[in-house]
Amino acid sequence: MSITVTQLAASRTREACADLIAAARSTDPEKLEWSPMANARPIMDQLRECIIANRKWTAILKTRHYANLGPGIWEQIETECPTLDAVCENLKESGDALVLAIEAVSDNETADLIETEWGPYSLADCCLHACWNMAYHEGQINYIQTLYGDSENHY
Repeated sequence: MSITVTQLAASRTREACADLIAAARSTDPEKLEWSPMANARPIMDQLRECIIANRKWTAILKTRHYANLGPGIWEQIETECPTLDAVCENLKESGDALVLAIEAVSDNETADLIETEWGPYSLADCCLHACWNMAYHEGQINYIQTLYGDSENHY
């Protein structure tokens, strides 16, 4: 049995979103807005960024055109997601929408290129970009947990 790029990307995206939510929920609630140093981003900011990335790459996959989301998106997400529960709900929703957009890419389109601010990306690359971002931020959250003394594996 074989697996297509989009099947793999959808599966990995679903798992990355679930793992990110699990990491967030395992965080000491008092540490969700904590920053270990002046320029370090708190966990809630990282989670909100992942929602934005999921929405952005969903739009890109649907339109086959690279674009950032409109101005004010950060403020909108902060308003929509003031609590961990709201963030996790929005992460799940944005992850589900992204998976649907990935699954809508046909196998014969995965090599098609779109122009991005970093140069041309294949649609296969576009299918995996937000997944990579969520996995990266899960690692950041796990590291922040160790900085405040939580060295337990939460998965």
